[in-house]
Amino acid sequence: MGKGIHQVQTPVLRHQMCCDCESGMVINLQMYCGKCDKKEENQGFRVTIDMVAPQLCMGNLRLAHYLAQYGSTLLGTVRKNKVEVPEEAKQIKRYDPNDDKKATTREADSTEVYTKGVCKLFSYYNEKKKLLLIMTTMHNAKELYTFQEQVRGKDGKLVSVHKPNVIKQYNATMGGVDSADQMIHTYTCRRRTSRWNVRILYDLLDIAALNAYKVYHHHHDKVDRLNFLNELTELLMEME
Repeated sequence: MGKGIHQVQTPVLRHQMCCDCESGMVINLQMYCGKCDKKEENQGFRVTIDMVAPQLCMGNLRLAHYLAQYGSTLLGTVRKNKVEVPEEAKQIKRYDPNDDKKATTREADSTEVYTKGVCKLFSYYNEKKKLLLIMTTMHNAKELYTFQEQVRGKDGKLVSVHKPNVIKQYNATMGGVDSADQMIHTYTCRRRTSRWNVRILYDLLDIAALNAYKVYHHHHDKVDRLNFLNELTELLMEME
């Protein structure tokens, strides 16, 4: 009988961050502590409120209306399994109400808009026949339009599509957390360790160093991040 190695998988340490979409600076941070005794419902709503409430995206209708009460807007993607998403918005095949066997397929590169209160839901069926749902409270009826763009289809050829402008704005502002993660992993102080509390300390040091660099870079031009981190490390080592 052969030998077997059995390892216990350590749960992944996850941080939920609120970041500036332009600079990637971390504004707020919350650590995910794992499952509790009771099942938490609508975790995305609670996390978002925890992130933005002190300054008064996980999109849902309740969150959008809540933020609107305090003058904050929301622009984000919505999952198809959300209760508030209308059936028509996520259906690709449309059945005839008089005959269940008759069905028409939704045209590619088509946009449908649904409105409830201050919220507008965009259902965009793109040229690759993938459905994208975006919710916004930032745009009124006069600010909604489509723009023409050249993209590559499934066959690799360039095709002309008509996208709603909310998708363009969403793509331009969606990378705050991704940008912060990328910069943190480029220059990190992490070391291999089996102690979860030490791992958290490494993460907090990386985030603090990134924010310090962003503040310094705002007031000084042409600052190399690696040189900044080296100088910061030397100054911290000299402190008594």
